[in-house]
Amino acid sequence: MNAHVQRAMLLAQQGRHKMADDELRGALAQDPYDPFAHALLGLCLAEDEDFDGALNEVRQAIHIAPDFPYAHYAHAHIHILRERSKEALPAAQEAVRLDPGDPDYHAELAAVHLMNSDWKLGLECAERALQLDGEHVRATNLRAMALTQLGRRAEAGLTIDTALSRNPDNALTHANQGWTLLHKGEPKKALEHFREAMRLDPTNDWARQGIVEAMKARIFIYRWILKYFLWMGRLKAGSRWGVAIGAWLGFNVLLRVEKQNPEYGPYLWPLLYAYLAFVLMSWLAQPLFNSVLRISRYGRHALTSDQTFASNCILGLLLFSGGALLADWRYEYWLLDLSGYYGLWLVIPVAGTFTVRPGRGRRVMWLYTAGLFVIAVAVACIVGFAPLNRYWVDWVGTLAPAFFWGCALSMWVSNFAGAMRPSK
Repeated sequence: MNAHVQRAMLLAQQGRHKMADDELRGALAQDPYDPFAHALLGLCLAEDEDFDGALNEVRQAIHIAPDFPYAHYAHAHIHILRERSKEALPAAQEAVRLDPGDPDYHAELAAVHLMNSDWKLGLECAERALQLDGEHVRATNLRAMALTQLGRRAEAGLTIDTALSRNPDNALTHANQGWTLLHKGEPKKALEHFREAMRLDPTNDWARQGIVEAMKARIFIYRWILKYFLWMGRLKAGSRWGVAIGAWLGFNVLLRVEKQNPEYGPYLWPLLYAYLAFVLMSWLAQPLFNSVLRISRYGRHALTSDQTFASNCILGLLLFSGGALLADWRYEYWLLDLSGYYGLWLVIPVAGTFTVRPGRGRRVMWLYTAGLFVIAVAVACIVGFAPLNRYWVDWVGTLAPAFFWGCALSMWVSNFAGAMRPSK
């Protein structure tokens, strides 16, 4: 093997990808038709988020050697990093087909299935990898993840305990144990493993997210909300939509029953209000409880800049709306009243915007929220400054319901935006 490639492999294992890039380019200068060097360079570029360059290198590797399984494995891994499981799936399957005896390729295919919320297939692929290598760290962790999502938490815990006994200094295994304990409803024990994972690997975002969730789960109300989030996360995308639509239809059926039978109101309205409160709380829980974490010195540092910005936006909007309503109670001025109520409604789309990962979907939600803000300003200007006649009254009668329905529907719009493929 080329000396440049050998040094690059060592550097890549150490996480020094830019230095590995230089070595691999040196190797390719000597032999531009080395498929392994092209594939490994693609993986290194992907770790530095140069996805266009990474895909170009991997495609060259596949062009040079179409039957080289490592090139297809690298192709799948790059698409996993891009969060594009549809493209990753055929590449991972091709790597397994070309070399069914390599546990890394089976583990990669398991990872793709888990991205698609196909927990059973993910478990099968992880177990095939472990049949080939009983101590394969990644396959062990993927198996535990699949078992956790399938509700087999005892087996998942045993799997991770075995992995930790073999390698107690593996950050991924500690993070996995933390999430398993969160699913079991043990946030204090989970926090210990998340902190250990961060100590071993300060760049481990999965562990950092776990720290944030475990700290918030110490608050009684959020603990139940987290259970709901984790339960929904175990469902496939279609099932999640089914639960949401089913709950909404059930709400409307009860509402219709109450209108037709007012005598049932005292029994039905508590259920209807509880549903609305749960929907709003599940929607606003993340930014609101992240704001609570900012009181804690450790929790403040665990939040990402994006989470802190979301918290600032939500808190700022709530303070503005609350201040406007208090001022209206004191001075009884129409603009304060309007600003307060419209500001409270805007909290819903703003919170929904931050549930969408940065990228194309987030931009769509910002445009949607900005449109609702423009409608709110238009209503305020018409009410305050336009002459009182039928023309302007009709405009308010159109814009005001559009604003409120737009805020309510933002919860659905954000789900669609969140499903958009990332642009990178």
